[in-house]
Amino acid sequence: RNRNMNYLTNKILSLTFDFFVRHRLTVHDNAQSYWFKGNKRQDECLGYSSTSIGKRDDTNGIIENLFHEVWCKAEWIARSRRDGYENICKQTVGISEYKKICA
Repeated sequence: RNRNMNYLTNKILSLTFDFFVRHRLTVHDNAQSYWFKGNKRQDECLGYSSTSIGKRDDTNGIIENLFHEVWCKAEWIARSRRDGYENICKQTVGISEYKKICA
């Protein structure tokens, strides 16, 4: 079933990408992904390979996982405005970052 995601704008997606670049989003070949808030590691996914549990991702799989994390976080942030859980997002990414992304 296809869902309408008109709440997820290109601007939110782009600003979320910028956020993750600044906060050093990292994905390893075992699909573990994390970013940094200050100097503290924020785990996104403790992961498994895009091909099979226990297998390592190649470079293409790692890149797919990076973009997957950006897309999911952008969609989550965008939906928070519609569904009323902005405060959780603000706690996760920070109030000023949330305001930048959703401006």
